[in-house]
Amino acid sequence: MDKGDYVKFGAFLDINWDEVLDVSNNTIDEMCERFKQIILEGMNNFIPRVVLLNKKKYYQPFTSELKQLIHKNTDFGIDGFHQGTGEFIMSIKKFVIKLRVKQLGYHNRNNIEFLCNVKNPKRFWQYINRKATSKSGVGDLKWSDSNGNEHLAESDHDKSEALQEFFSSVYTVEFDEEFVNLPQMTNSTHKNMSDFIVTQEDIYDKLCKLKTDKSPGIDMLHPRVLFETHDMIDYLLYLIYSKSLELGILPSDWKLGEVTAIYKKGPKSDRGNYRPVSLTSVCCKLLESLIRDHIMNYLLENSLLSTKQYGFVKGRSTMLQLLHMVDKWTMSRTVWSD
Repeated sequence: MDKGDYVKFGAFLDINWDEVLDVSNNTIDEMCERFKQIILEGMNNFIPRVVLLNKKKYYQPFTSELKQLIHKNTDFGIDGFHQGTGEFIMSIKKFVIKLRVKQLGYHNRNNIEFLCNVKNPKRFWQYINRKATSKSGVGDLKWSDSNGNEHLAESDHDKSEALQEFFSSVYTVEFDEEFVNLPQMTNSTHKNMSDFIVTQEDIYDKLCKLKTDKSPGIDMLHPRVLFETHDMIDYLLYLIYSKSLELGILPSDWKLGEVTAIYKKGPKSDRGNYRPVSLTSVCCKLLESLIRDHIMNYLLENSLLSTKQYGFVKGRSTMLQLLHMVDKWTMSRTVWSD
């Protein structure tokens, strides 16, 4: 993504989106599919694909001392092993061992310098976890159903079905009928929530704040691409969002997600010891963020959130809650001591 030609990419997207999407005649799925095809075509044309090469395990830019040892090693030549004495062959072996130790030492020293100078904690822990853990897939799963019958999932298909069944069983399903008769507010000073209207300016601001190091959803639209081309796609996203809100329908791609089972703790054969992590469409999450901001602004302006609410509220983190609790405990201990 770093070597993409986003200037040409932006010029490629400088088209008449009203004609391309044809809002009046196309469905929301057709509009979303057309948008995805154009973005993916631009990614194939202007973003080079990474080719992973099989590099040597300990390849590093060597120091001058190490380069001299390497040149000395080549000066011995292969003929020395056939014509030299036993002492000569032993000296070559010792030299090769010394050279190997130097290479390993330089490699490890570079890793230590990297860990000491790294400024991003995420990169630091990524390196530590990569060196300290080994990756493995989901093993065989065993469980018992409500009738007491034991089941065993060995194939990948059976494992995915077993995990999907368990995740669905613990998921809370909320029906629309439950929210029809909400309790009336006793406080008459609060204002009614205004209708949510998406604007091109709000979409532009959200695109500029995208985290480019996150993974794309199942539609493969990378947030780095959306961030770099925000000048050209804010209007077309405005057309798609407006159509979706007008019809009350989400595009089919936005309802799909790539679910991965992450192991937590306990026996790995127990499917209850895994939690699902889903990668959904970045465009859908951007719309969700706009709706969330609208609802949160209404709740904060009318003071509808409890003063005990911490987390998911700007300026009221869980760390602040912990500090308040420590302050109360300290005051209580002081009063008790007096």
